[in-house]
Amino acid sequence: MKKLVAVLFVALAFACSSDDDVENVDNGLHNPYTGDVLGEWKVVAVSYDGEEFPLGCELETPTEQDVYFTFLEDNTFTVEHNCGEELPYYGGTYTKTGNVLTLIFDNDTEEVIQEKAHMVVVQEDDPETEEVESFVLEWRFGIGNSGMLENFDVQVEKQVPLEETPPVED
Repeated sequence: MKKLVAVLFVALAFACSSDDDVENVDNGLHNPYTGDVLGEWKVVAVSYDGEEFPLGCELETPTEQDVYFTFLEDNTFTVEHNCGEELPYYGGTYTKTGNVLTLIFDNDTEEVIQEKAHMVVVQEDDPETEEVESFVLEWRFGIGNSGMLENFDVQVEKQVPLEETPPVED
């Protein structure tokens, strides 16, 4: 009987735990990113199940493919690329809770496509040398669903607008 009461107490304690501090997420990831996603992010690498996926246009004369995600303050995002072919998903809406990014893609149909990813810092500015380096995140898709991006990891680099570029000293 005492064991039953103890088990029920522990279960009740977990069931009543608070989610008020959503920015302090501990989901077992090293370097989780809980910062802002506003602005433009260039895709720099894609992998599926741990194997790198080539980035490139499917043209007779292949060119480097540039894919950009732009996140706006109204919780919408756009997806653009330079391959000259129409994307099935050009943007949508997003939410961010802690280090989880949720993308809901628009595709001009009634089908709702929702993808969730953990955001992890891969590379950032060096605070010791104060050198401006790239800021790269990895979006690890496949949280809680088996969507079209399940098991994909997408590395994105923050694009710094020209007015925010630090001056170059001679």
